[in-house]
Amino acid sequence: LSLAVDMARAVGVPFGVVINRSDGNDHLIADYCTAEGIAIITAIPDTRSVAEHYSRGDFIEHLIGLYGDRIQAILDHAGVHGREGAKK
Repeated sequence: LSLAVDMARAVGVPFGVVINRSDGNDHLIADYCTAEGIAIITAIPDTRSVAEHYSRGDFIEHLIGLYGDRIQAILDHAGVHGREGAKK
C-alpha cells in the first residue's frame, strides 16, 4: 500500500483506498490511512458469496445487488476526485 501511495503522490493523481476482502479486522490499514491522511472509501467484505460470484464472472452484478451503497461510494469518490485531477 505504501508503494502505491508514494506513486500516486509522486504522479499527483487523486486517490483513496478501497479495502478488498475485508474481514472487519482492518485496523492496520485504517491506522496507516489515518496517519497518512488517506480516505478509506469503502470496504468489500471477504465472503463466500462474493468469491463464488467472482469465480462465475458475475461479480459486479452481485456487488451492486448486495453492496450498491459501497459501489456508489467508489463511483462518487472517483467522479469528484477524477474531475479535480483533470483540472491540474
